[in-house]
Amino acid sequence: MLGRDIVLGPLFILKFMELSTELKKRNNALVLGAGVSGLAAASLLKTKGYEVIVFGNCSDESKKATLIERGIKFSDLEITTGIQKHFASEELLLTSFAVLSPGISIKSPIVEILKAKNIPVIGEMELGLALGDKLLPFIAITGSKGKSSIVKLIAGTLTLSGRPAIPCGNYGLATCSVAESGQSVIPVVECSSFQLESTTEGFSPAVGLLLNISPDHLDRHSTIEEYRDTKLRMFKHCGQLRLIPDQSEYNIHNAISSLGMEISTFTSFGANNSASYYYTEGKIHTPKNFEIDISGSYFDNSIIGLGAAAAVAILLEYGLTQQQIEEGFRSFEPLAHRMQRVGVVDGVTFINDSKATSIAALFAGCKMASTEKKPIFLIAGGKLKEKITLNANHLVDFYVKKVYIIGECLEEMALAWENDISIEKCYTIQNAIHQAFIAAKPVRGIVLLSPGTASFDQFKSYNERGECFTKLVKSL
Repeated sequence: MLGRDIVLGPLFILKFMELSTELKKRNNALVLGAGVSGLAAASLLKTKGYEVIVFGNCSDESKKATLIERGIKFSDLEITTGIQKHFASEELLLTSFAVLSPGISIKSPIVEILKAKNIPVIGEMELGLALGDKLLPFIAITGSKGKSSIVKLIAGTLTLSGRPAIPCGNYGLATCSVAESGQSVIPVVECSSFQLESTTEGFSPAVGLLLNISPDHLDRHSTIEEYRDTKLRMFKHCGQLRLIPDQSEYNIHNAISSLGMEISTFTSFGANNSASYYYTEGKIHTPKNFEIDISGSYFDNSIIGLGAAAAVAILLEYGLTQQQIEEGFRSFEPLAHRMQRVGVVDGVTFINDSKATSIAALFAGCKMASTEKKPIFLIAGGKLKEKITLNANHLVDFYVKKVYIIGECLEEMALAWENDISIEKCYTIQNAIHQAFIAAKPVRGIVLLSPGTASFDQFKSYNERGECFTKLVKSL
């Protein structure tokens, strides 16, 4: 048990100190990418006394100007050619290290250039954790869907119990920003596959949780196996609690063994008593002599209840009581754009699940909505990240009556599903809402926005897409 005084294993301490010491030997840093993560990394590095140059297009001119005033340099050159020219003219930086934003793949040509020059590369997420002198040992959470809600639940419950914690990483707050704040908190880090692919041996969470695996980001990871193994990197130097699903998905258990880890060192969670921690209606069953009552909470659901079981395992490991954990569940407020109920109009329930950016997440959203046993009118589509492999017959099993397709993938999604379910090509979200509302009113059904795609064809982000949906619903 971690308890109040967290005891770290010698491997954790060794690897963390090695990384932190190595970074502090170097005086110059390159930051690749000028988005939220890149700017946070640049700011932290400058605060720590490094000379910093940022490569990449920055859309936040105000933030950029502030950083320039602090002495941080920006290059407007294309990243790869810019780096080449930079090294040719500024030999001092040959002894630097590079910080990789998650938007830049570890396979990209720029990384090969850096490796050829023997320049260490570290991801922004890991950098923040390594240089956050006051940060407490961190919790790492990954998976294909449901990460953000579990991260928020754990961080909120820990804080409520008197153990200050902060959700960060892919959650939306860069770990470098948390490190720079100087807070003594437990980082609860949402880890994407983009962030995990660049981790080094210094990435050593005290607790690791893999929620699930389903096809996602296959436009970046060439196979589901590569995507899975990238997620599993999180456990390579993890501490004393490693959580995985009881039911092996995409050969998780075999992959763990092939990566040189002992499956016996992992703790399972799931939906039946074969798991150490498991969910049944309204309860999380534990190896302890009590159950956690989550009835009526956001997580009292056959889909996300599994993640709740894993969260309970972590919270108990940190020494929280049954009462404290149950209070955390009761006080939890769902995140925006994740199965968010935005209103009921003329008997029709509207649900915003814009965060569902993969086909697997779309199916999960439909399955969650189906627990209400009402007809579902699904709005889907946008910019596909993967080939559609899941059969629409399963949507029918989840009470989906019709799919209203929007966005760039309209023709591809229609072709994949038109023989299995009723579809309508709507092109825009405005038209889709209008048509779905008309169909749902007579049966008092559910209009569900669960796109199964990225948003970048018609929107800047899934947030903007969800906000547009909510605004249009409220105008009905």
